[in-house]
Amino acid sequence: MSHSQEIQELMLQVSHYHRHQIIKDMPITLQQGHVLRIVQQTPGIIQSDLAKLLHRRNPTISNILVNLEKQELIERKVPEDNVRAKEIYLTSKGADLCHSMRAKFKSYDGILTKHLDEHDQLELIRILKKIVASD
Repeated sequence: MSHSQEIQELMLQVSHYHRHQIIKDMPITLQQGHVLRIVQQTPGIIQSDLAKLLHRRNPTISNILVNLEKQELIERKVPEDNVRAKEIYLTSKGADLCHSMRAKFKSYDGILTKHLDEHDQLELIRILKKIVASD
């Protein structure tokens, strides 16, 4: 494995670990959490736009939405001007869960760097900024 491949794999592992820690005690999956976050940020989003944003097929998103509806975390409303498209909104229960996820995210602020001293953290920031800037 090349250094580049190993870096990519490690970055994916770190990202997955962090996101998984945030929702591990919650009644949703990681994908459902992504959907809730997007619906919170764009109330009234329609399913096809959600599928595009998440790079998923409509049937996959439909299954996620059905499960979120069953948990009463979202509701789908049919707009008067387009009966074929359903707008997706968070319920108060869904908004509360999003608030909990955000609070948990903030409480995990140091989880990724807890084993790094100040010098290592600054070095990691420098390297990551270099990677981002290389675009």
